[in-house]
Amino acid sequence: MKIQFSAGGIVFKRKAKSEKRKADILILVSQHSQHHGWVFPKGLIGDHVEEESKEQTALREVKEE
Repeated sequence: MKIQFSAGGIVFKRKAKSEKRKADILILVSQHSQHHGWVFPKGLIGDHVEEESKEQTALREVKEE
């Protein structure tokens, strides 16, 4: 059995408050191509860069999305 590790993050943006509404929060999700579900940005550690750290992978994956 092959063990794989992935890293990613939850990306959010707070929209400015208006007089009528409280601040809105937008959250980034992506549609997964293989099982058609919704996921947060993530990817395999080291699949693009050899010896990539989990932190570097998380930042790369978030930027890609």
